[in-house]
Amino acid sequence: MSWHRISRDVYSIEVGPQGCEGYIQSYIVIGPEQGVAIIDPGPRNSAERLLNGLRELGVDFKNVKHIILTHIHLDHGGGAATVAKRIGNATVYVHPVGYRHVIDPSKLWAASREVLGRVAEIYGEPERGEGIMVRELHDGSEILLDGVRLKVIHTPGHASHHLSIYSEDLDMLFAGDAAGIYVPPEDLIYPTTPPPFRYQQYLESLDKMIQIKPEAVAFPHMGVRIGSSILEKARSQIIAWFELALRGAESLDEILKIEANLKKYLEKGGRSDMCREVEGKNLEITIKGLREEALRISSSPTQPGIRFS
Repeated sequence: MSWHRISRDVYSIEVGPQGCEGYIQSYIVIGPEQGVAIIDPGPRNSAERLLNGLRELGVDFKNVKHIILTHIHLDHGGGAATVAKRIGNATVYVHPVGYRHVIDPSKLWAASREVLGRVAEIYGEPERGEGIMVRELHDGSEILLDGVRLKVIHTPGHASHHLSIYSEDLDMLFAGDAAGIYVPPEDLIYPTTPPPFRYQQYLESLDKMIQIKPEAVAFPHMGVRIGSSILEKARSQIIAWFELALRGAESLDEILKIEANLKKYLEKGGRSDMCREVEGKNLEITIKGLREEALRISSSPTQPGIRFS
């Protein structure tokens, strides 16, 4: 079975690369009148997995109204156009910065290949979005699904165009990558901060989400955590990691000196070579983003003081 029930109205479908199951989740919200919203459809190469999961759930494609992107990175939004075309009547929603990249993903694809290397090929090149309905989302926008409100919160830092989605009706926050990667079996979390990472924005975005105090936080990597304390943990962690970056830490090994449980998880066997490659690349660019931001801030006399509280 490729889907899991999260709550009465929310399901997850596994959309990680073949051989790296469990790494990426797409969230499905089903309204009281069977209207459907997809939050982060996942990579293009996993589009068929998502569609098959919807079929297994018994979803009629004509009821899929909304495809919502927290951001356009390949592992979250790369399959948007493909899924929208296969479904036929759904609208893709995205931050204004991401809008043009859904329509014409050529620049996104070129940049992704440069940063991700072979991992970009694993995710797949996004399909062009001509002929599909695409609408822009802004901070405070609301999407209605059979009366269920999905509120948009601009949460930059991981990416300038990053959005998180909160539903008071569901009491669930769909955090995208704004709070990092969560590892349910180990109850671990760690940041994902690819260049051009912005520390202050990341911290402010976490503060926004903490203030909501959601009953549950849904992470596309790799599952759902009950309770909002995980957001406070993510906040403390990014402060600690960034302090190390400011002091000159340049490698994951230096970071892991303060993350014994994460170190044990990364060294534990049982995951495929592909999954290790994907996760390893993510950690590589996370450290790169931290280091570049630390250098940017420390070398700029016009930068405001760094907030560590």
